[in-house]
Amino acid sequence: MIHLTPVEVRSFLMQKHKRNTTFIPIEDWSSSLRGQSFIEGALELTIGGKPLMTQAMWDEIDFLWPMIIKGLEELATRGSASVWFPDQPIELVFERVRKDTLRVAVQPLRLGTARRPTWRAAAGVEERNFYAHMIGAGEHFFRRLEELETDGGFQQELRRLETLRSQALS
Repeated sequence: MIHLTPVEVRSFLMQKHKRNTTFIPIEDWSSSLRGQSFIEGALELTIGGKPLMTQAMWDEIDFLWPMIIKGLEELATRGSASVWFPDQPIELVFERVRKDTLRVAVQPLRLGTARRPTWRAAAGVEERNFYAHMIGAGEHFFRRLEELETDGGFQQELRRLETLRSQALS
């Protein structure tokens, strides 16, 4: 029996009420998003029980997900990729460390330091397992956005995920 590292990926949308901010799982969001130029939210990524991305790293999630897709595409062709959050100084790194094993890391940009900062969080995971979870979560996110009547039209992202699925998981 093959043991796979647990991977959890969840998307949240941000709801602001005066001084309070709440993150609602995208599957539980009920309001239309029509007319919104930027959709703020968070992506939670936990690998092997270790949180790499949390709600504290919120950003424009409708821009973050396409950047992650680009990083996954680059990982598939080059063996490594780096993705920067749209509006936060946070880098997400994917790196093949040996056959079928990835290192996924999240690191903040530290301005004014000459040496490379230590990783905030990093974890190892089986490559196919990671792709399967990320692709599934991305598809869920974009399909849900379309149900919420966004003006975005996310068919291109869904096609990219479908192509990635056939390349990385076949």
